[in-house]
Amino acid sequence: MPPGPSSISGTLVDQYGNPIQGANVTVKYPDGKQRPVDTFTSNEWGIFSVSVFRYDQPYIDLEIKVGKKVSKTIRYMNPGRGKNLGHYTQKIVCPVKKKKSKEKRHKK
Repeated sequence: MPPGPSSISGTLVDQYGNPIQGANVTVKYPDGKQRPVDTFTSNEWGIFSVSVFRYDQPYIDLEIKVGKKVSKTIRYMNPGRGKNLGHYTQKIVCPVKKKKSKEKRHKK
C-alpha cells in the first residue's frame, strides 16, 4: 500500500488508455463520517485531485465510481504522514464496460 497522503491527484483512464470524464472520486474514512467536500469529479482529461481533510484515521479509501458502479477502491495508510511529504500522484486504470449500440440490426 502506498504511504498516506494529504492530497491525491491522478489521471483516470479506461482499459484502452482513454481518459474517463465525470467519474466520482470519494475519500472514505473508516469511521464512516463523510462530508460533501470529500467527493470530487474527474475532468475531461480524466484528471482529478482530492484533499484529505482528516488525519485522525489509520487509513483512507479512495473510491472511484464510473457511472453508478464502484470501479476501483485504493487504500492509503496513515494519511498525511507518508514519505512523499503528503502528496501522491498516479495513473489509475478503471475497467469500463462499453455501452451497447442502440442501433437495431435488421436481418436480411
